[in-house]
Amino acid sequence: MDNKTTITDKLMETVKGKRTAIILTHNNPDPDSIAGAIALKYILYKTKRIKSIIGYSGIIGRAENRTMVENLKIDMIPFSEIKFSKDKLVALIDSQPGAGNNSLPKKVKANIVIDHHAPLRVKTKEAAFCDVRVEYGSVSTILTEYISNLSLSFDKRTATSLYYGIKSDIDDLARNSIAADIKGLQLLFPHISMRLLTRIEHPKVPKEYFLKFVATINNALIFSDVIISDLKDVKNPDMVAEMSDFLMRMENIRWSLCLGSFDNQLIFSIRTTSRGKWASNIATRLLGNRGTGGGHHKSAAGKVDIANLSEKSIENLKQSIIKRFLKLTGREGVHAIRMV
Repeated sequence: MDNKTTITDKLMETVKGKRTAIILTHNNPDPDSIAGAIALKYILYKTKRIKSIIGYSGIIGRAENRTMVENLKIDMIPFSEIKFSKDKLVALIDSQPGAGNNSLPKKVKANIVIDHHAPLRVKTKEAAFCDVRVEYGSVSTILTEYISNLSLSFDKRTATSLYYGIKSDIDDLARNSIAADIKGLQLLFPHISMRLLTRIEHPKVPKEYFLKFVATINNALIFSDVIISDLKDVKNPDMVAEMSDFLMRMENIRWSLCLGSFDNQLIFSIRTTSRGKWASNIATRLLGNRGTGGGHHKSAAGKVDIANLSEKSIENLKQSIIKRFLKLTGREGVHAIRMV
């Protein structure tokens, strides 16, 4: 549906008569997913007095994300503590059923799916309410529009969460942003807490954080305008995406690919400034049927289970991913040069 007022009407119709809801973020949630969940919880209570819990799997690893949850006093429950029942609404935020990056049980059907990642999944269309806008830079922008269209006021916690959710996902307008994202920032700005936002954006980080930059640089290989680095084992899965962003700052680089292992998963993150190919299209094709992938024009990610693989098999898998990535980006056969 194109009419945003109609979309919020449809949302209100979907939640009518419900008293409780379970809102799930994607695994290892980032600020955008967390903020989207907070906003939906706020909307459901303010409009229908529906009480919600926010659930997540994995860890909240990045220092900024932990600081956001702590300073904004966001109540999130580990997935293992959640009990599903037929009378509860189930919402999936910043992800889709079958995407591979959330813990929605296969037997549980999501009533609400709100996302901005490609591709649009078949199971998403089965939800009573689905709103997937792949052109949007963040799911927080979508939820900001909902609050505005429903004529609800913005409290500081919700506004600050959404503002940081948008800002972080579009990397300060550096990627995947459209006019709607900028409008969302402008709408939210008068209602945010600058004091809390400053704390979130500038947290203290451990020594290991800086050492991972060293490892990323030492392991980096350059193939013309493509840079690839294997981070090996990571304590925080968000570090893979952060290092992919970091490497894109190098001059003359148009594509970056970072890989890292976390919790029996091999994770990859792709970034690009190329206008000709979508990072999401490459991410969905990189693993074939072995894993999952998706994303946006300039950023994408994916993962594959490596729990039952030997060290040699994992290394072979990494080399296969790198080789396929170079082929899909048109750099097959280009000689590799070590960064250092």
